[in-house]
Amino acid sequence: MNVISVIGIGVITAALSLMLKDKKKEYSFLVSTIGGIVILVAALLLISPFVTKVSEFVTESDKENLKIVIKSLGICYISAFAADACRDAGEASLASKIEIYSKIAVLAVAYPLFTELFETAKGLLK
Repeated sequence: MNVISVIGIGVITAALSLMLKDKKKEYSFLVSTIGGIVILVAALLLISPFVTKVSEFVTESDKENLKIVIKSLGICYISAFAADACRDAGEASLASKIEIYSKIAVLAVAYPLFTELFETAKGLLK
């Protein structure tokens, strides 16, 4: 899917959502969410060859670090999408809780990197 198609989907989705917002708010939210999912899938399809190529060049020892980075990016993007959807539905409080949880989840996923970093620093100080 090219950029023009994705922009078209975004503009059409926004227009449909805006038209439905006054009459059927629940349908407006549904249209926005479906449009967002379509754009998100298009972005994932676009980036998947890049991720495949990078993982081919990474050595075996660096694969774990690359997995951590990719998982962290995935958490960030998916949680941002979910938080935006909650805000669109008028649930700002829920959106902020999703964002807090996702930040903690990124820290949990990156824990092995932090321990490796601290062990390296400790080794340099000896």
